[in-house]
Amino acid sequence: MGAGCSHEAPQHADAQQNALQSQKPASDNLTVVQSAGETQTKEAPNQAPSLFSRLGGEALVKEAADNLYGKIECDELLAPFFKGVDMYQQRRKMASYLRFAFGSGSDAMLRSLRDVHKHLFEHGLGSQHFDAMLNHLVETLEELHVPVELRMEVCTTMQASRPYFHANSQEQAQPADVKAP
Repeated sequence: MGAGCSHEAPQHADAQQNALQSQKPASDNLTVVQSAGETQTKEAPNQAPSLFSRLGGEALVKEAADNLYGKIECDELLAPFFKGVDMYQQRRKMASYLRFAFGSGSDAMLRSLRDVHKHLFEHGLGSQHFDAMLNHLVETLEELHVPVELRMEVCTTMQASRPYFHANSQEQAQPADVKAP
């Protein structure tokens, strides 16, 4: 990994939602089908491939979520937040979040991000934790041989979710401390 992939997060939640909504056209060309517990995503004809598809689709998302949590469970900064958590379910949740972030998920995910992390704000969840998770994700994608251009796009895309992992707007406005892919 190289020098900083630091991006200033927009200062308002509305700006964040607009940034995420601007990804909507990419997800409009995808159809998500669930059957027998498996999720499949199909690209609509005559559409530019989504980030999700360009990364490798469902197979990559599942492998990335598994590998990412392997790193998180060993990270002294992040591991305490996962004590007593069903990590199988957590990996599934992360895969859903990654699908969403990469343009193949439900907008309901965006609305719930802050709520599902709310109890962790009392335990100090903040910018440094989001940055550590994102650094682990970028490292995971590198290990999965995702090209640097796509890793950079992932880094930029994931920054749009940053404010939903913070308890207050002051912390949201801090620049990210994420290494470049």
